[in-house]
Amino acid sequence: MRISSRRRRIGLTVEGDRSLTLHVPQGCTVGRAEAFVRGNRAWIEDKTPLSTERRQLHPTRTLRDGEIHRYLGRDHRLLVVDDGAPDGDGEAMPVRLVAGRLRMDRSTATDPERACAALADWYVHAGQRWMRGRLQPWAARMGVPEPAVRVRDLRHRWGATVPETVTEG
Repeated sequence: MRISSRRRRIGLTVEGDRSLTLHVPQGCTVGRAEAFVRGNRAWIEDKTPLSTERRQLHPTRTLRDGEIHRYLGRDHRLLVVDDGAPDGDGEAMPVRLVAGRLRMDRSTATDPERACAALADWYVHAGQRWMRGRLQPWAARMGVPEPAVRVRDLRHRWGATVPETVTEG
């Protein structure tokens, strides 16, 4: 169970290892949390087997040379290279897509934590670039302002319960 002073609602997460994490706001009683879990039993039974299927579809990445990564429906092989090429601003980029290959700087690839963070950062920035300009024509066609879009690394968050609002009292 994770208690958060910022959280307003109770929520459940089925982790990749099929364990459950209960997220509760500060001050939530044990009885209320237990009732929430019991009330969401069908959701838990439905989502728990999916975590195993999902894990098989998305194996743990080792970030080795030649490993396949998907982007916009295509497979791209990871190529570990000796130096990070600068981007348009002259800043070194640890991950970039060049001629259909995802290239990662070797100094980044040697640190697994840094490599994962760099790859996730690349996906976020690539998603933002891809999204730019795609919403405006649709917004104009519908006569509404272009919505703001945030591209984020959601890690393993693939399912969520319908949140329950926690009221004071």
